[in-house]
Amino acid sequence: TSHPSADFPERMARGIDISTGGVGLEADEELRQGEVVKLSVPLGVAGTKIPVFAEVRWVQARGDSYRMGLQFLS
Repeated sequence: TSHPSADFPERMARGIDISTGGVGLEADEELRQGEVVKLSVPLGVAGTKIPVFAEVRWVQARGDSYRMGLQFLS
């Protein structure tokens, strides 16, 4: 289980798409391009989540929300 910290404050986002290289997110709060974030990816197995680090590659404003593309870090 991941917990928010000063280095990684907790934010909520909705997954739009996911691939082996990254993920598309939509959120009310904008992330900064180049920012590294820790994602908690749900597996759908009894609330199990996998922590994954990703870099924000692009951000687009969409009305009252933001669409973002993140690349997984190895």
